[in-house]
Amino acid sequence: MKKLKVISAIAACAICVSMVTTAAPANAFVPNGVIKSSVTTTDALKNLYKLYHEAKAINLSTYPAEYANQVKHAINMVNDITPNSTVYKINQTRLYLQVAVDTLTIDLQKASIADIQEAVKAGKLTYVELVHM
Repeated sequence: MKKLKVISAIAACAICVSMVTTAAPANAFVPNGVIKSSVTTTDALKNLYKLYHEAKAINLSTYPAEYANQVKHAINMVNDITPNSTVYKINQTRLYLQVAVDTLTIDLQKASIADIQEAVKAGKLTYVELVHM
């Protein structure tokens, strides 16, 4: 009976870890592996609007439409945020925008190792930036 409880506990932990790692993009984590998110509305809005202004400054016409449209959609999502929005919704929108902006550099879902190495050689991406994505 004890063996079954231990196995159940381990399985539950494994399921939680797999859910978090597949549901959140790599850039959502801080170095200690915890998802970075704001806990107050003020802090969440500050972080969101900082990223929003960075995204607005990007000349999207120089990127493929598929990726530029993701950024435009994320920016429109930010426009729907109000000071009355929940912290969760604000953080979620910020992460969506961050992933869209990161995809402008390189699409990790489509890129091969050779593509990543080529981007690094060309100076478009550093390995530190890659790790933070």
